[in-house]
Amino acid sequence: MTTVFPATVKCSVCGAENEIMVIGSTNAFGAPDLDTRPPEMKRSTMGYWVQECRACGYTAVDLTDETILDRSFFEEEAYKTCNGISFASDLAKRFYRQYYINMAEADNKGAFFAALHAAWACDDAGDEKNAVLMREKAIERANRVFALGSCEWEDTLRLIRADLLRRTGRFDDLLSEYRPGMFGEELLNRIIVFELELARRGYTQRFTVEDSEQYAAGTFVWPGE
Repeated sequence: MTTVFPATVKCSVCGAENEIMVIGSTNAFGAPDLDTRPPEMKRSTMGYWVQECRACGYTAVDLTDETILDRSFFEEEAYKTCNGISFASDLAKRFYRQYYINMAEADNKGAFFAALHAAWACDDAGDEKNAVLMREKAIERANRVFALGSCEWEDTLRLIRADLLRRTGRFDDLLSEYRPGMFGEELLNRIIVFELELARRGYTQRFTVEDSEQYAAGTFVWPGE
């Protein structure tokens, strides 16, 4: 069960008070997607994952979080129009603005997850073109994290990136850059073996960790078969 409650939060940029809904509790039953998107009921709480100030447009996980950017940044046309991207979902717009802020703050990890979450919001809205675009941006941020080195969550990031490559149809990149047994954990290795087979078969759709476990056990049924 998911519970939410109203709260009043003060924007750290402009000082305006915003009436928002905050998650009190939720749960998740079942397997996450291969890109870590959680199952229900947590899956349906995405609308509460990012807050936007109604006065100045600042967007963050928590509006009380401070930013190095001043108010003029949020008045720029590129920020307000999401760089001219026509999203089909208001939630995707919020996640994109969060991504845009993270990029300006040189927060690659934050930008990666904001772009990933924007892709999920696009998926839900049937906005396939922008779902691919947001996954491409997430791949760019992952590449940047690797280039900078010393990433404490490198294996997880590399595995998510593999799914992003597949979901964007970049099968050759996935097949050339990944191999069986490349991770230190057996679960991750079972997932990458499944990802590689999905790429060979040309599948770009959503699959779950449970699907990868069924594939490893020899019980997975391919779509349409």
